[in-house]
Amino acid sequence: MGDWVVDVCILDNVDKVGESALACVTFLYLQEINNEFVCLDTNGVILSIYESHVNLHNPSDFVGKWWKAVQRRGLIRDIFASLPKKQEYTLLELKFHDDDLIFVKVAFNSVSKRIVSVDSDFGCNPSSPKNREDIKKVLESFKIRAYTPDEARTKVLNSTVAVGHDFNIQKNLRSPFKQK
Repeated sequence: MGDWVVDVCILDNVDKVGESALACVTFLYLQEINNEFVCLDTNGVILSIYESHVNLHNPSDFVGKWWKAVQRRGLIRDIFASLPKKQEYTLLELKFHDDDLIFVKVAFNSVSKRIVSVDSDFGCNPSSPKNREDIKKVLESFKIRAYTPDEARTKVLNSTVAVGHDFNIQKNLRSPFKQK
């Protein structure tokens, strides 16, 4: 079992149309059924960001069902959000958005040191002309790995916990979160 810092853009993308949205939905679904943790900060900043972008408590939409399942199954890790000043300065010097720093700070102190995002600031949007491969390399120097939803899905599928599950996504997405 690992843990993931889930950038808010993943939750925002779920309701959109296209391959990116499907990759986000698939990652969130696999994260939950494979008992992978979601990392939040101890001060509630990430949770506030989530709540300002999506309705976590709507039981009829996918994000609401995912969030309820993650809570019910105890798959939330509260992590102290900190980053050494030298690393923070390095990111800000590269014009990294300071509102994304909270995700980096949590990832830096998490067990798996992973962020999943579609944000070009994390180097996770290759189709964007603003994709920041330089930031991705800096994060890797901090031992943090930024994944696209497709890369994260592959990482979860290749985990030992995932072996033996039925990953017929089209069938399973009709009723993604079963009571356990």
